[in-house]
Amino acid sequence: MSNTIVKGEHGFTVTFDGATAFDAATTLTKLYPLGLHIRSIQMVPTATDDILTVREDGVAAGRIMFKVKAETAYDIKTKYFNVPNDQLYKLYVVGNEATSGAMMIVEL
Repeated sequence: MSNTIVKGEHGFTVTFDGATAFDAATTLTKLYPLGLHIRSIQMVPTATDDILTVREDGVAAGRIMFKVKAETAYDIKTKYFNVPNDQLYKLYVVGNEATSGAMMIVEL
């Protein structure tokens, strides 16, 4: 399996397979070669206890910028970012740090 990535007008959505890492620096390089200016990250779970950990430095050991665990299947979590326009991130999600079926919606 692999993660499913859908690009939209103001960002993208990743649906995780629960095993494959998501590396924005390699996956989205052509669209965003310098990194991403993020407005918000949202986690949409599919079940109770779904998890999502997003790292900001483009590596598996990078600093955690968004970490959530769903209390129910409908427990949508959102984090908003108020950063300067020149602040760019290279997102990374370790394969086992996102539950299969969980979605990450990134607004740019």
